Amino acid sequence: MCAIVLGAPTVLVLALSRLVRRVKGTVEAAPPTHHHHYNGDVVQDSRSITTMTRGVIANTRNQTR
Repeated sequence: MCAIVLGAPTVLVLALSRLVRRVKGTVEAAPPTHHHHYNGDVVQDSRSITTMTRGVIANTRNQTR
């Protein structure tokens, strides 16, 4: 009975330490995060798209003007 009472916390501590080591290894293996910040004006494309849908079985045709 003493082995169960004293062994359970030991097993729990060993399992938690193993879990922490695995998580730590996963985090270290992850690629670094890159943030890109750009300065200047944003120029959007001046094209307009016209969509026309006709017929019983609809076919959509997008035209770039």
